[in-house]
Amino acid sequence: MNMSISKKTPEIYEQIPEKRTPQHRGKNTLINSLKIIRKQVEEYEEQVKEQAKRLQKDKMKL
Repeated sequence: MNMSISKKTPEIYEQIPEKRTPQHRGKNTLINSLKIIRKQVEEYEEQVKEQAKRLQKDKMKL
């Protein structure tokens, strides 16, 4: 039976450190980007609602 070296001697592979260590996740993550976009959309929607109210008031004055 052809068994891989890593299965025959797992202790060797356990002693070798990982090449890449986990890096700190910065502000450029997808989740953070989506959060920023959602906030901007909410602010824009609020501005549109305020403009609609002002236009409605101006229309009533006429």
